[in-house]
Amino acid sequence: MQHTEIRLEKMYTSISIITKKITYSLMDHVFCFIGDGVTENTKAFEKAIMEISKLWKKGGGQLNVPPGDWLTAPFNLTSHMTLFLAEGATILGIQNEELWPLTPPLPSYGVGREHAGPRYGSLIHGQHLKDVVCHGGRSTNKSFSATRGDYLCRYLWSNDIHISNITLHSCDNVVTEDCYISVGDHDIAIKSGWDQYGISYGRPSTNILIRNLVVRSTVSAGVSIGSEMSGGVSNVTVENVVVWSSRRAMRIKTAAGRGGYIQNITYQNITLDDVRAGFVVKINYNQHPDAGYDPKAYPVLSNIRFINIHGQGVGRVIGSIFPAPCENLDLHDEQGNLIKRSAQNVTNIDYEY
Repeated sequence: MQHTEIRLEKMYTSISIITKKITYSLMDHVFCFIGDGVTENTKAFEKAIMEISKLWKKGGGQLNVPPGDWLTAPFNLTSHMTLFLAEGATILGIQNEELWPLTPPLPSYGVGREHAGPRYGSLIHGQHLKDVVCHGGRSTNKSFSATRGDYLCRYLWSNDIHISNITLHSCDNVVTEDCYISVGDHDIAIKSGWDQYGISYGRPSTNILIRNLVVRSTVSAGVSIGSEMSGGVSNVTVENVVVWSSRRAMRIKTAAGRGGYIQNITYQNITLDDVRAGFVVKINYNQHPDAGYDPKAYPVLSNIRFINIHGQGVGRVIGSIFPAPCENLDLHDEQGNLIKRSAQNVTNIDYEY
């Protein structure tokens, strides 16, 4: 099986991360880590993170990953934790599928997304977390033919997260910055539930900042919202992002039956280089969990802004949006001044790709 590699590289000096006072290292003899790319370190990761979980009254702790190839099965993070990868450090997902846990469908999804049953979890996982930072170094995920998923990092029902290379489900107060990401699927995806299950669960993804990235997606998009967005997505800013040699740059996906909303989305200072479709709003992503969805549950799209967009080698397709209104697709100049406010249901739409 082939590794899908995702590199995290600091590109800007503006990153602000609070270092935890209490730190552990993979080199601490008590944890017995071996970074040779062959020895499995799962138990060592779990032991170190368990120790950090005991420090929440003291503000948490930091786990430092030194240079080396650290092979591991999936593991869970804990709240009030920093995971720091030094330059030359790589976390490798083990290729033995029996060591990758199967996770049940999310309650906001009702059933599995790609198939009815469970799916493999992510390499680095967390749910109901608060105050988590992951930065530096790089990580390498694994791939399976059994499912399209298998995320590098996946965070559910969490807030105050500062991390990269993620799928966000119903999270708030999240910052992703200063990264280079190149993957086959979405570089970053924001979701909040699927049709009637997401509407009933009712937990949105909100207050998300994505900035200072260089991204490449050969199959999907650099930054995607949806299509499972039935709990709502709001207050998202994507800024200072370069998208190169990609199928799409920024993508919003939804469909009749989703309900929910996508609102207060700002794309600012975006550079596109050799991108097949720059900004895509696809409104007929007609995949549903079962026949119980309401086809008249239209999602509402509003207050979507594009500011200071540059590109070369960018294609586009023009289309119209379905009956629910898509409001305030505004055009700004490079100084951020509003020069045209959209008054009709037309924007750049990619129906075919």
